[in-house]
Amino acid sequence: LRSLSQHLGAKVGASACLCHVAPDYLSRILASHSAHACDGQPLRLHCPRHSTISIQSAFYGSGGARPCGADPPPRARNHKCLNHEAVHLVSKSCYSKQKCTVAVSNQTFRDPCFPGTRKYLSVLYSCGRRRRRRG
Repeated sequence: LRSLSQHLGAKVGASACLCHVAPDYLSRILASHSAHACDGQPLRLHCPRHSTISIQSAFYGSGGARPCGADPPPRARNHKCLNHEAVHLVSKSCYSKQKCTVAVSNQTFRDPCFPGTRKYLSVLYSCGRRRRRRG
């Protein structure tokens, strides 16, 4: 209850009326979300109104899974490659926004793989309460 109350910005012990909130709103902002996109496609992240994106993890490269189809080149079949800066780059693009789009390409993320390897971006994120700006 304490963390939920803090997440909503209410003081513990104080009543917080959530009458105007859609029934599934809390579950949507408290849950983790995942999104995936292949090279050449945009990755779109979005949160409900009054909440912002918080990146938990990001992977760009080629792992054991093949979400983009196509077998890797023969010499890269057992090779896993990833860009260690992906979480920083996605966070920089999406920090504190309700929605954002990231271009999935070698221009956005340095290519960590053998030539011809199909790469993808996989992101785990959550939605947090939008902070009010102090003027």
